[in-house]
Amino acid sequence: MNLSRVDCGRVLIVGCVALVLPLLASAVAVADVAPVNDVAPSVSGSTRPAQTLTADPGTWSGTAPITYGYQWRRCDDSGASCADIMGATAATYLTADSDLGGTLRVVVTATNAAATRWT
Repeated sequence: MNLSRVDCGRVLIVGCVALVLPLLASAVAVADVAPVNDVAPSVSGSTRPAQTLTADPGTWSGTAPITYGYQWRRCDDSGASCADIMGATAATYLTADSDLGGTLRVVVTATNAAATRWT
């Protein structure tokens, strides 16, 4: 359509054609990806009695959100023969006299919709 001077002041009606396309993304299922540990967890703080140790979960990839859990363990002086410390399931742990002479470890679990993984 070409407009000219004679069309000035006139109402111009333009027709529209609407295309309705289905949303393809809604028809595609995306599988959740289980957590993968990319950078190992670490522990900071003092191992002297009545001091606080803090676990950093490290870096994990996978489908968000990823939540973290902790289990502190008391091991022998070589780091073997470990046992869970009852109630020690937070990111922090207050050391006790019973920890002297041994090794403390923490197991970090990462959980999302796909799976639970641990270090």
